[in-house]
Amino acid sequence: MIPGLINMAWSVSMRRAEKKFQRALRRPGHAQRELLFSLISRNTDTAFGQDYHFDQIKSINDYRQHVPLGDYATHEPYVTRIQNGERHTLTSDAVTHLIPTSGSSGARKLIPHTRSVQTQFDAALGPWVRDMFRRFPGAAKGRAYWSVSPAIPNDEQSGVAIGFQDDTDYLSPIGRILVRHILAVPSDIRHITETDEFWRSTALRLLTANDLSLISVWHPSYLDCLLDVLVTQWDELLDELPSKHANRLRQTKPDAIREIWPQLALVSVWADASAALPFGRIQTRMPGIAFQPKGLLATEGWTTIPYQGQHPLSVNAHFFEFIDETGEPRLCDELVAGQSYEVVISTAGGLYRYRTGDRVMVTGKLKATPTIKFIGRDSATSDLCGEKLHESHVSSCLVIIFGDMGYWPADQVLLPNRTTNPASYQLHVSSPTPPHDTIDARLDSELCKNPHYALCRKLGQLGHAVVKWQSSPLRSSQAGSGTSIGAVKPRLLCHSENDLTV
Repeated sequence: MIPGLINMAWSVSMRRAEKKFQRALRRPGHAQRELLFSLISRNTDTAFGQDYHFDQIKSINDYRQHVPLGDYATHEPYVTRIQNGERHTLTSDAVTHLIPTSGSSGARKLIPHTRSVQTQFDAALGPWVRDMFRRFPGAAKGRAYWSVSPAIPNDEQSGVAIGFQDDTDYLSPIGRILVRHILAVPSDIRHITETDEFWRSTALRLLTANDLSLISVWHPSYLDCLLDVLVTQWDELLDELPSKHANRLRQTKPDAIREIWPQLALVSVWADASAALPFGRIQTRMPGIAFQPKGLLATEGWTTIPYQGQHPLSVNAHFFEFIDETGEPRLCDELVAGQSYEVVISTAGGLYRYRTGDRVMVTGKLKATPTIKFIGRDSATSDLCGEKLHESHVSSCLVIIFGDMGYWPADQVLLPNRTTNPASYQLHVSSPTPPHDTIDARLDSELCKNPHYALCRKLGQLGHAVVKWQSSPLRSSQAGSGTSIGAVKPRLLCHSENDLTV
């Protein structure tokens, strides 16, 4: 009963955010323009605002003329200044944290977090949670398991904290207080550094939560790993439980999810693009449980939310542009159903015209706002279970490895191997005289400099990367569509062996 009351109080606290979202759904163009010009006016006197002449921006066309499309490399010099303690570089708000995420040109990016960013995230979280509790009322009746990721150690010197100490720090102050009282697994469990102990402690906490009503995780492979722990360690786990819980669970089996958690009403998880196959698998492992595919959310920003059975744009969270197939930027009220676009965001955290690399398909409209489906990352990224490996980072890893060896092979390409359990990566190397050195461990170590790859490895979602040497060529060069052979660019990171022909 108490968790139900707390969930109700949390939902009520977000009522205003939902009302604003509902108004924005009816006038998305107006909401987006208001958001952009508020962003510009608040940050005119920042270093970025001065460098890009925010004081001269009076229209969206002005914004596009003064601020070019960019990526993390565009923003990184300003982030470095934030690390060094400088204020008002990207945003007039004080930067409270720098949140690590995987990078494209390097192993990681540091994304500024401010109170205004928190407000923007609440603008998306509020309507999603309220709608979820309406559509799945049973999800609000008991305790919840919100995915807890182990903390990533960081000893880097910085004038601003890197990363959150607690996963609930993403929530508003009132949300943080309320949610901590209904968590089936306390978020401080993330500070357990030993992986097996992390999984065991998580499983033990969940097995004592017979009132568990909601599970919210990111990639379905995370939940797959957790269910594997129940199956492989069932008897040992029951031996550690208090007798009242152990006696109840001894009457069931580790794969009888409905009997283990009789009140479980909903699982929220990614289900699109690379998550589609593992999503199907986890559905078969949890029969009779309702599933809700998550929206498109990244450290940089929140693009879509589940709402009224669809996934509309988080139209009053950030300012969005969408790059069409011709390379032209479009506003949200200019999108065409059935067309695909690359997402570009501008946020209160100081990301301006930031290319996310996410590709989406417009599926329709909710009110006047486009509904969107995530269809994948750009071609230079591989993402089996949330690791988001980028070709540029893979390249830097191989330069380090082969440079230290003083050995340069004829060709190499990193491929995902979906046949292993868990999935893994294989570096295929073409060389007439392979060296005697074993570089598997070094390869995996370098790839682990990407914090998301390291976390997937730590949790067992990804297996160890291995190297396969061969004397024959890896691929044949076929310059099609009039492209000269000299202009062909062999890819270093491919999604399958079918991509090896260049």
